[in-house]
Amino acid sequence: RLSATQQRHGMTGPAPTGGAFLLGVPQPERCASAVQPGLVSRREAAHADEMSAASTSEGRPSTLEEAIARQCIDPVVLLHPQGIALPQGLSPDHRQLQATSEIAETLDPPRAGLAVLTAEWLGVAAEQDCLERALAALRDLYAQAVLALADASCPLAPAQWRSLGFLPHWHDENTGLTLQGFNLYDYKHRPDWLNAKHWANPDLWDVYRW
Repeated sequence: RLSATQQRHGMTGPAPTGGAFLLGVPQPERCASAVQPGLVSRREAAHADEMSAASTSEGRPSTLEEAIARQCIDPVVLLHPQGIALPQGLSPDHRQLQATSEIAETLDPPRAGLAVLTAEWLGVAAEQDCLERALAALRDLYAQAVLALADASCPLAPAQWRSLGFLPHWHDENTGLTLQGFNLYDYKHRPDWLNAKHWANPDLWDVYRW
């Protein structure tokens, strides 16, 4: 029997089973990424606000190719299921893998500069209930930067992407595709107070008794 992802993209082979397909380790019993029905309206509102801010920020890339090029760190690996054509805008020249564990097996040192995840790969991970676990493994172990091309069927809400450290880099209004990205050096906006200036409040010396 074909999975929903296979039927959607015309695959004919059997669907891989078990979390080992994506992670190389047994999958958990249940992924915590399921969205509660009562949060749908808040999710949609948060997504609209986030993408509105993203579209008006200065220097936002206009194409998928440009967005990926800005984050490109060699070596680049592409995580995409076999038997499905690559989405437009992704280069077939990159090393294509299926499981996160293959990064450590094929690269030396065993860590990618950039891992690009297709919407089809995210769909398979969601069906295997290991999407958030796979994203965390890539973020923490297998890549310096991660770009995930999510479509409307992705079960992760914008708040869940942010909780994993991902930020929206590009969005296509026509197709509904959103490029979510994680980079250790820019995943969190630096607040104004996080600096060494007046760290010990020297202006208050000799004013108060501590």
